[in-house]
Order: sequence, then structure tokens, then C-alpha cells
Amino acid sequence: MRRKKAIYSFILAIAVLVVIAAIHEVCRFRALEISQREFKRQLADLRLRVAAAQKLEASMTKKLQDPGATLESATQADLTQTAEIRARSLADAAKRKARILKRMDLELYVRPEFEKLGLSPVQWEKYASLILERGESLADARGAAHAQGLAGADYQAAVHGVVDAVDAEIRGVVGDQAFQQLQDFNEALQLWQEVQSLANNLLRSDISLSTDQETQLVQLLASNRSALPSVEEGVFFVPNAVVTQAQGILSAPQFAAWSRQESVRELAHQSNDLFSGPVVPATITKAQ
Repeated sequence: MRRKKAIYSFILAIAVLVVIAAIHEVCRFRALEISQREFKRQLADLRLRVAAAQKLEASMTKKLQDPGATLESATQADLTQTAEIRARSLADAAKRKARILKRMDLELYVRPEFEKLGLSPVQWEKYASLILERGESLADARGAAHAQGLAGADYQAAVHGVVDAVDAEIRGVVGDQAFQQLQDFNEALQLWQEVQSLANNLLRSDISLSTDQETQLVQLLASNRSALPSVEEGVFFVPNAVVTQAQGILSAPQFAAWSRQESVRELAHQSNDLFSGPVVPATITKAQ
């Protein structure tokens, strides 16, 4: 009798675990479904904006192509409106595309780690939304700071003020401990993505990176974290002093390729007022 009760209890426990796992998967599927619907809505809205701009542009072009037309027939106001709508549409397209790509990165790389912390799907949706907001606010803050001519400590204060405000909201959603764990994970992810960008650039050549080389490069970057810029400072790059240390890891052609890649990024970093956002996920910050 006792044996039967033990068997029944065991079966019941298994059934409960199966139900819990099923509920978890349903919640996750629901969250992904919501994300997909939002992406589709944004893409549909973007298509309408682009179509409106193209229609107006076609109308202005037709006026100018009329044999009897003059520049006066296509008024300056119409031309200005066309240019403004086109500029807004292009800016919106770039922003929406970046938002979708960042959300995909979050789902692919960060969500598995997020779930390991025992946080709920509701918390994930709030976290992901705030991370996207953080990246956009960061880009807006950098642009505003450059427009005001801020530099040095004033620039850093303006940018970090925006980031700190969003980070406080994120802490409120996931808690201090999970927040720090996710930050640590994202710092490691940043290093891995940096190495992967080099690996992808060399993938189609005869100087592609080996798995051992990728591992050693990640370790090299990890040991030099304090020398790496944060995304709050602009476009992420690896300083030449760190790249030079890879000469014992990479072949001469591989080293030359990485050196060129980081030189271009450093130039972009120095002129980051020409860029609207970081080239790495907005969740990542500099390790202390």
C-alpha cells in the first residue's frame, strides 16, 4: 500500500512539473507573439509613411516634368514639405529597424540568461521595453549634448543622467541583484560580440579565426576591460594599445584586419555626433 502511495505521489509530482513547464512555455510563446505583432504594426506604419512620401515626391516630379511647368508651379512650400516628409520617413525607418534588431538581439542572447534568474515573462516584457528605451534615450541624449556643444564632464553628465534614470527603472523591475547579474552578463556579451564581428569579417577569407583564437581574444578583452570605452561614450572600439597585445594570438594578416577594423571604429568614436547610436546592444555598459 505504501509503495502504491509512493508511486502515485511520484506520478503526481511529475504531472505538476509538466504542467508548470507547459504554462511557462505558453507564457513565453505569448510574449513572443506580442513582440511579433508589435513588429508587424511598426512595419505597417512605416510602409504607410514611406508610401505617403513617395506619392508626394512623385507628384512634385510630375509637375517639374511638365513641358510648360516652371519651378514656380511646384511651389517652394511643396518642395520643402516633400523633403521634410522624406527625411522623417528615412529617420523613422532607421529608428524602427534598429529597434527591431535590438529586440531580436535581446530575445536571442539576453532572454535565456534572464529566465535563468527565475524572473517572470511580465518582468521580461518590462525589462526589454526599458532596454530599448534606454538605447534610444542614450542616442537622443548624445545628439542633444553635441547640439549644445557640450564636451568633457558636461557631456558625460548629460548622457549619464539619462542612462541612470532608466537604469533606476530597470532595477525597480528586476531587483538590484538581478540587475547586476544582467549587467555582468551583458559586459561579457559585448566582448564576445566584438570578437564575432572580426570573425564574421574574416569568415569568407582564407584567414578566418579558429575557435581557440576567438577564445583567446575574448580573454584578452576581458583582461583589459578598464581600457575599453562604454557605449555611453559613443561607438564601441578596441584601443590600439589592446589590439597590439593580440599579435601573439593572430597571424599577421588577421592582426592587420583587426587593426584596420578598430581604427575605423575609433574614427567613428571621435566623430560620434555623426552617428545616431551605438553599434552594440544598448544593454551593455563598461565594467568597473
